[in-house]
Amino acid sequence: MTTAFNYVYSNNISQVNTTHYYVRFKPRDVFELNLLDSLDLELYDYPLNYQVLEDGDYWPEAYNGLGQGEHPWLYTVVEQDFRLPDGIQTEILESLHIPNDNQILEDEAFFITGNSECDSSYYTALRQQRRQYYIDHPVEPCEVIDLESCAPGSGGGGHGGTGVSSTQKPNGQIILELM
Repeated sequence: MTTAFNYVYSNNISQVNTTHYYVRFKPRDVFELNLLDSLDLELYDYPLNYQVLEDGDYWPEAYNGLGQGEHPWLYTVVEQDFRLPDGIQTEILESLHIPNDNQILEDEAFFITGNSECDSSYYTALRQQRRQYYIDHPVEPCEVIDLESCAPGSGGGGHGGTGVSSTQKPNGQIILELM
């Protein structure tokens, strides 16, 4: 995020501020599991830096080797000022900077880390143009055809269809018949 921030805003900061933490919890019993559940957190039984290829009810590897009544590590992201629960084994895995509705910064960070949904050759060729365009007209990363960031067939996105330019709006009608 620091590299993305410096590119987008032409700064030379050494590190962006921490806004969130990537953490994991290891509840010992049902009481601790219920306590975590009461904190209204999105808890996952797999590391969040893994790509889910097939959805399921749980990640079997998280449960391998667990004893009777034992619980797996549970992963989540919490805001920087979140008070971690006392008594539950907790590890802060990484400090994060998650921008608040800043698509420019998110796009650049995804590009730098190789996680962009957009085709990298198009992104690279038009990187400066995208930067200026986003500064002038904030939009979703793959919506603008004239910048061809995620042109169909170019290896980008998986959004399907031919895309929508900023001057076109899709239209149609969906009819649901109840039997």
